[in-house]
Amino acid sequence: MRRKREKLRKMIKAMYLLKEVIGEKQENDVSFSKTPKKKIIADLNEIIDLSLDDYYSTNLS
Repeated sequence: MRRKREKLRKMIKAMYLLKEVIGEKQENDVSFSKTPKKKIIADLNEIIDLSLDDYYSTNLS
């Protein structure tokens, strides 16, 4: 259980860092040629929210 919490904590931290890096890129960056920046950030927010839910539910167990 402790190992799972640690993995989740690291993944959440990585998602926040990725979100920050993507947020600093310009909207017309080649990275967003197939998927808009807003969509990528929304997907990251969803992943972060689900991970936080999972993280806190493992802490309560």
